[in-house]
Amino acid sequence: MEQHIHYCTGADGTRIAYAVAGKGSPLVRAGTVFSHVERDWESRLWSHPLRRLARRHVLVRYDA
Repeated sequence: MEQHIHYCTGADGTRIAYAVAGKGSPLVRAGTVFSHVERDWESRLWSHPLRRLARRHVLVRYDA
């Protein structure tokens, strides 16, 4: 399964990364101080649960 990383830009020019993966109903995972959209997708700790969620949902995650 593949995730796609995009960026949105705020009115002040700040760019925020967000990742989208999967199929199904949308599910947004709230970002935390320690989350990273690229690293979490490949990490030993988060890879399995994130990919499992993405099997049944369009998983949207963002860098906080």
